[in-house]
Amino acid sequence: MVELFAKFIVKGRWPICIIILLITLFLTYETTKITLPEELANIAPKGHPNVELQGFMNYVFGVGTLVEIGVEVKEGTVFNKETISKMHRIGQKLYDMRGIIRGQVVSIASHSGVKNIRTYLDEMGLSVLDSQSFRDLAKRAITEPDFMTAYRQTILNNAAIYGKLVSWDQKSAVIMARFWDDKEFKYIFQTLRKILKEEENANHKFYLAGRVIEMGYLHQFMGYMVYLFGVAMAAIVVLLFLAFGTWRGIFMPMWAAFIAVSWGFGSEHLLGWKMDIMTIIVPFMIMAIEVSHCVQILNRFYEEYEKWEDKKRAAEETLRGLTIPSAASIITDGAGFVVLFFIPFSLIQHMAISASYGIVRIFFTTTVFIHAFLAVLPAPTAKEMERVRRRNQLFMKILGRVAQLTWNPRGRVVVFLAYAAVLVITIIGANKMEIGDMQEGSPLFWYDSEYNQAERLINNNFFGVNPYVIHIRGGKASALADPQLVRDVHNLKNHLEDRADVRGSSAYTEVLKGVNMAFHDNDPRWYILPNDYTTIWQFMDIFRTSGGPDDSKAFFEIDYSEAMLGIYVKDHRGSTIRDIIRDTDEYLKENQQSKYEFRQAAGLIGVFAAIMDTIRKGQRDTLILISVAVLVFISITFGSVWGAFLVIGVLELSNLILFGAMGFTEIGLFIYTVSVATLGLGLGDYAIYTVCRMQEERQAGKSPEEAHFISLTHAGTAVFFTGMSLTLGVLTLLLSAIRFQAIMGGMLAVVITANMLGALLLLPALMIQLKPKFLTGQ
Repeated sequence: MVELFAKFIVKGRWPICIIILLITLFLTYETTKITLPEELANIAPKGHPNVELQGFMNYVFGVGTLVEIGVEVKEGTVFNKETISKMHRIGQKLYDMRGIIRGQVVSIASHSGVKNIRTYLDEMGLSVLDSQSFRDLAKRAITEPDFMTAYRQTILNNAAIYGKLVSWDQKSAVIMARFWDDKEFKYIFQTLRKILKEEENANHKFYLAGRVIEMGYLHQFMGYMVYLFGVAMAAIVVLLFLAFGTWRGIFMPMWAAFIAVSWGFGSEHLLGWKMDIMTIIVPFMIMAIEVSHCVQILNRFYEEYEKWEDKKRAAEETLRGLTIPSAASIITDGAGFVVLFFIPFSLIQHMAISASYGIVRIFFTTTVFIHAFLAVLPAPTAKEMERVRRRNQLFMKILGRVAQLTWNPRGRVVVFLAYAAVLVITIIGANKMEIGDMQEGSPLFWYDSEYNQAERLINNNFFGVNPYVIHIRGGKASALADPQLVRDVHNLKNHLEDRADVRGSSAYTEVLKGVNMAFHDNDPRWYILPNDYTTIWQFMDIFRTSGGPDDSKAFFEIDYSEAMLGIYVKDHRGSTIRDIIRDTDEYLKENQQSKYEFRQAAGLIGVFAAIMDTIRKGQRDTLILISVAVLVFISITFGSVWGAFLVIGVLELSNLILFGAMGFTEIGLFIYTVSVATLGLGLGDYAIYTVCRMQEERQAGKSPEEAHFISLTHAGTAVFFTGMSLTLGVLTLLLSAIRFQAIMGGMLAVVITANMLGALLLLPALMIQLKPKFLTGQ
């Protein structure tokens, strides 16, 4: 069957090549129409309780998406006419932006639920409550220079503002703004950058942070990916030159890679598929995988041509000899991507679909196009074959020593001891690995990036950009006026604020204390909670009616049936998220007195907790699924389950090496890295080529030693360059300004290199030591 297929492909080589060329031209034209993604990457796991709670809180309380603008002065403090004027103008421009939640633009110069509440005596001597907007106070400080001192003192005396909206050294301040959703991240990012650029001068520096700002920077950096793709191509060209030193050895793999990538870009555009931050790295992998398989095919073609001296016969024999290992190898590549679809993150699922489709294209090019193309190209000249022979002699000499090492009993002991040492070290490293991000700041960007510098300043001086939101459900109107519930909320808030990793909080209990103080002639000693139902209800009603529903929405529902407690956390590292959620659970379990429900967790911390929970529950299942899939395919290929288990063992060890490297380098298992472990098993199929070559040589009557040496010196050389081409393709991602892409590239390079070395060292040594029946025929 394979032989008939090979003859058919070679016989129909010209029509096949012409049809492929025409399709390539058309889809290359379609590729020119591709644009960068215009929508925010959705990282939330579908159906998780935290994600559903986040949607509910956004609907009821207008949680939205948070953006924080930090302003820092180089000389003096922020309490001067120029700085306050800038903050006031920025606030006014924020009100005019589409998608803004007008009641949640919070600063010392804007109108929001954060107010200066005081009382005064009217003409009749009656006490009147005055709820002053800081926008109005700022305008007065700008127009009346003498009022600036009183304005400053008002802020410094307000415990809810000083240290929260103004830094303790008074050299910086923050504007917090919430938008209804993050779909228009590009508009928000560009508009805010323009507004701040107009206000920046020698004494004022502005900082922007928040989820939509992250995505804005990400969109900006993604434009540079085309240059990285060019670097990857150049690196692979150099490698192909080292491998073959011939125009055929360079042109044919790169042409096949171009077909695979251009067909992907063009057809995905026609299908209406959109790129995102994960799918944009798929072309790097598709190009590298395509080239890696081409190296195997070319290496075998040159070997067959030297034997038959006929290009068509050499193409047929190459296809006949590599159809089964190539198909098995490509199927296991695809299995790694297909299994990613079962991870419930739309971001990863889009990547799985795009990459799986890419594997289908690779299957076509490596089983049909490349062999037809080899039969069409001019036959290798004597000079070309001499170059190939010289390079083969060099690499066969090196791989011959590897074969001698793994054949010799003492050499095998050295290999086994070396891998045992590696195993111990990687287990130590793997135990250091955590689920969740392990660095402060955004995991998308490098530590010293412009965005992470902004986030550090805002997190260290103000509330920060990591809200942890708890829903307080009363279940009935006016339930929030229950004194016991008020004490529970207040005590929980104080407990969490005592944590070193919490920057501040927002709760309706602070509103109650502020109104209470105002009713006692602004005496700070009365900044305490009222303790009876009626007074609590009245104070909430006074606050709501004095400023309107937009001002109170950030604290409680209009019928006082439910509220939100906002805790602002310094960072979103996995350890921080786990600890604060566990701390909240334990505190409520031991100290809650009221009968009402505290539901956690929403906000960015809640969404990240949902991601971590989903990874924790699904990672093991995903690894089992890909292991079973690879085991089945390899068992069919080898005709031996035992042989497949040996291969899987080597691949699992490579994955453990990856986890160890992640632990030692403090890279957490998060949404941007969880796919690599699965891909490591799928892409680590080099052993298929070497073991299939061993089988082929034994079936041809070669002795075990001859089959061992031939497989490692011939297929092994191709495996080395296969692994190196794939490694180089993903390693160029280390140059990316997007940190998680660089980490993915580095992680893939580690696991691919480990798989390659396992296929050349550990697996051959195991095969010789254990003598499986499918190789020996005994």
